[in-house]
Amino acid sequence: MKCKRFLVVFFLICIAGVAHCKEEGKLAPPTRETRITSAKQVSLAFIQSGLNILGYKVGNIDGRMGGKTVRGIKQFQKDKGLYESGKINFRTQRTILDKIRKIDIESSIYNRKS
Repeated sequence: MKCKRFLVVFFLICIAGVAHCKEEGKLAPPTRETRITSAKQVSLAFIQSGLNILGYKVGNIDGRMGGKTVRGIKQFQKDKGLYESGKINFRTQRTILDKIRKIDIESSIYNRKS
């Protein structure tokens, strides 16, 4: 049940990240080259979206492991004291989700006080 909730929350946060990046003009419109076609690309697109929300600029959300994405992942891992592999593992994915969740909680508390 926890895993299912984790995936749903992560999915919803990443969708919000895509919308945020689209508003700021950082999301390229889907083209033949950037079309996401596999589950692995969807997962990586979620990670890219989360990193963009957290301020680690990984470029377009395209589901591809390019140089900007690897640099963004490594920088995030370094900043959070994780092993700097430049690859996504469970601990990195979980930390990204926790940081985004914290931002969401802080913004909802701030909005309630207004």
